[in-house]
Amino acid sequence: MEENQIVKKTALFVYIPLILTIIIDTLGMGIVYPVFASIFNNTSTGILPAGISITTGNLLYGITLASFSVGMFIGAPLLGDLSDHWGRKKVLLLCLFGEGIGMWVCAAAISYKFISLIILSRFFTGLLAGSFGIAQAAVIDISPEHKKTVSLSLISIAAGVGFAIGPIIGSYFVISPFFGQFGYSGPFVFAGLLALLNGYLLMITFKETFRFMKPSKIDLNKGYKLFISGLTNEKLKYPAIALLLIQISWVIYFLASSLFMVKVFKFDISRLGYFVSFIAAVYGFTLIVIIRILVKVFDTKSILLWSCILLGCGMMLASIKTEFISWLAIIPIAMGAGLAYLAVITLFSDAASKDSQGWAMGVAASVSAVAAC
Repeated sequence: MEENQIVKKTALFVYIPLILTIIIDTLGMGIVYPVFASIFNNTSTGILPAGISITTGNLLYGITLASFSVGMFIGAPLLGDLSDHWGRKKVLLLCLFGEGIGMWVCAAAISYKFISLIILSRFFTGLLAGSFGIAQAAVIDISPEHKKTVSLSLISIAAGVGFAIGPIIGSYFVISPFFGQFGYSGPFVFAGLLALLNGYLLMITFKETFRFMKPSKIDLNKGYKLFISGLTNEKLKYPAIALLLIQISWVIYFLASSLFMVKVFKFDISRLGYFVSFIAAVYGFTLIVIIRILVKVFDTKSILLWSCILLGCGMMLASIKTEFISWLAIIPIAMGAGLAYLAVITLFSDAASKDSQGWAMGVAASVSAVAAC
């Protein structure tokens, strides 16, 4: 009885900063899209050299966004291992304070128009962006078995909220009265401040939830090994290939649509923020609500098949150069991508044994990270 009361009190103290950590993590991902789509498509910002070709500008845009994913691919598995060795709290604090510093370095790089430092800062931030998975693990640590599903749904909601509001914040803080004085650096100043404040909150409220520290060595190549094992494992090979293709198509759309709206329809950063947030909101709604309805009617493979068809139809619709159609195409694309992702993740879980679920999810995460690169 006393043990249950201790667990409840612990959960009460750690849930809020952990949920905030997840929101901040996903907010940090979403905040960059309207900002980078604007500054890499506008030579008047001074970040790109005058007279630079459209192709080179687009290439730098892609490299800047991909650098975050490359950092995450390397760092996320490593940080997950570290959390099993050092405990959740130490690694979460490392992630949050590191992300805060990374955001501020990026803000400075934008202010001083230092493109190389922008790319390096995004890589560094991605390297320490494993706090999502660790916060998720900490929530599972403190959740009773019968409430684990509810706790995981809270994580999905927090991730959806962070990812959806990120682009709006990214555009708002460029033009806000206070942060607007920082220009395009404003969103990164705000996101860095938020990460540091949450790190402080976590430091004073979080009680370590993981009690079984592992003494084994940390594998620096774990992300690469997980990716290769997914493509060579007989049970996971086909789900891994499907996930890779689905995520590549989703990432290409998500990145290219921002540039498309700026170049074709001359979206300013405010309108672009709402556009990207609408994509994120539909995707999040699909993960949280739509999938729960469909699993009651269809099996996993049927959901995967029809979601891929829906995604393909949406992509063809998005190729029509009409603003209304561009907004409309978001619905089938985001829904199709979200449903396909969840269906493939379920296939990953079904293909793995009960004691290798963590490995299977690690493979899925590494495949998704490679697709984002």
